Amino acid sequence: MSNFEILTLVVSGLALIFSLISLWHQYLSPFKAEIVNSNPVLTVYKVLPKISGDKQGKTWWIPSFDVGLSFYNLGQKSGKIIDMRLKAIFKSSKKTQEIIFRPVWIVDYSKFSSKRHQRFQWIEDAVEREWYPLILGPKDKQYIHIIMEGTRWDKKLPGAIKFEFEIKTSEQKDWHKIERYYVYVIAEMFEGKSCFQSMPIKTPHLKV
Repeated sequence: MSNFEILTLVVSGLALIFSLISLWHQYLSPFKAEIVNSNPVLTVYKVLPKISGDKQGKTWWIPSFDVGLSFYNLGQKSGKIIDMRLKAIFKSSKKTQEIIFRPVWIVDYSKFSSKRHQRFQWIEDAVEREWYPLILGPKDKQYIHIIMEGTRWDKKLPGAIKFEFEIKTSEQKDWHKIERYYVYVIAEMFEGKSCFQSMPIKTPHLKV
C-alpha cells in the first residue's frame, strides 16, 4: 500500500470520526442541566388568628424563601428537573432545628416583588401555578421565580439559618448541591417589615 493510499485512509478515518462526533453533538448528546440561581431571599409572614381562624387565638409565622432560577439543557435529549429543596439548620439562642424548605409556587416576579410583604395579595395576583417538575427539551432553557416554604413557627425566634440549595434531576437522581448560604433572622422580620437576601458561604470555617 502506497503512502498516498495510507494518507487517504487516515483522512477518511478522521472525517468519519468528526462526522460521528458532530452527529452525537447534534442529535445524541444526553440531557445535561446547567442551573443558575439568585441568592434566596427570606421573608417571614405573620399570620394573625383572625386570618388563620385559630380557635385558641394564636399568632404564628411562615418563613418563606423566594429565588430566581435559570435552567439550560446543554444536551440534545430531553430531561427533567425533578425536585429542589433548601436543607436548613436554624440556630437561635434557645434551640437548633433542621428545616426543609420545599417549592410551593412559581410566581410572576414583577407582580410578586411589588407586594412581597402582602402575602395574601401576591398569592392572589402573582402566583402562576403550583410547583411540579419541569421538562427541558433539546437545548431548551426556562426561567422561573419560585417560592419555597417550610413548617410554620409558633414563636418569635431570632437567629440564623444556614442552608444548602439542592436540586434533583433526571441526569442526577440523587440530591445535587448547588450552593451553601446563610441568612440572619432578626426581630423586625416577625412583624413583616423586612426581608433579607441570603449570602453564599464561601468558606467552611464560617460560623453561623
